[in-house]
Amino acid sequence: MCNAHHLRELQCITKQYHQPWAKDMSELLLEIKATVAKALPHADSLSAQRLEAFERRYDDVIRAGFDVNPVPSAPER
Repeated sequence: MCNAHHLRELQCITKQYHQPWAKDMSELLLEIKATVAKALPHADSLSAQRLEAFERRYDDVIRAGFDVNPVPSAPER
């Protein structure tokens, strides 16, 4: 899926299921896009520090999503 589709899905999760992590992820993806667009005329990539900061924030949002939507455990046999 492209990010436009991701953003629509996240918007639905935010509005329909009232899960704040989805809004946080939308905002993060848009911030990353804006940061890359601003950097492109001047650099081929973002700094390692900037990438690591985005990765940490991304992981934090994903963890928040799993906290409210835990993976179901396998049924016992």
